[in-house]
Order: sequence, then structure tokens, then C-alpha cells
Amino acid sequence: MNKVNSQVKLFLVLFLLSLSVQGGSLPKLNITWNCGACTHNAKVIPLIRQAYRAEAQSSGRSISSSETAEVEIIDFRQRNPGTRVMLGIMVGKDRLGLRITYKDLEYYTSDTSANAIQGMNHLCAAVGAETYQQLAWATK
Repeated sequence: MNKVNSQVKLFLVLFLLSLSVQGGSLPKLNITWNCGACTHNAKVIPLIRQAYRAEAQSSGRSISSSETAEVEIIDFRQRNPGTRVMLGIMVGKDRLGLRITYKDLEYYTSDTSANAIQGMNHLCAAVGAETYQQLAWATK
């Protein structure tokens, strides 16, 4: 009986340690466009979610299926990819900005790029990773 108690205690300790390392789950993202008359790109929302999910997985965290963070794309400008490659910074910058609302608190993240090679995919990855950082801090 004593051996069973030791094994149960060991299991509980390991289980509690695994919970403290993982830090629990993060809210899923409900992303909508709210940037006025900006031109929408259907690839942006999935790319932000993909980057958010990848950051969570690399940190050992899961995405909740029930808890949600409301995310609005409030600033968006994408240069034409061909023009971006040919003329680079002379045609301005790509921009992506988000407002994140979670548990009655607002967080903001944004990034810009004037790079001729890196386009909106790069910005979506950067902003998705920053969204993870904001919500990881909020869920501590």
C-alpha cells in the first residue's frame, strides 16, 4: 500500500509541474476587419492565426476552444507585391495593426515593413507572434 501511495504522490507532483510549465490555455482569436475603407486580403487572418498558434505550440501552450479574444484589424496597407519588389521603399511601407480585446482589457500590436523582399506574410507572422506575447502575459 505504501508503494502505491508513493507512486500516486509522484504522479501528482509530475502532473502539477507539467501544468505550471505549460501555463494553461490561451484564448482563440476571433479576427475581424475594422480598418475603414482599406482593401482586405483574405490571406491575412489565417496567417495571423497560424503565427499565433505556432508561438503557442512552441511555448507548450494550447488554444482554448471556448475562450475567445476579439481581434480587430485596425490598420492595413499592402503594397502590390510586384511593385514592392521592383521599387521597394519608394512605394511606401506595408502596415498591419491590431486591437486585441480580452477580458475587458485592450492591447495593441502593429508592425510595418519597407523591405522589398518581405511582404505581408512577414508582417502577419510578426503581429501574430506579438499577439501571442500580449495574450500570454494577460493569461498568466
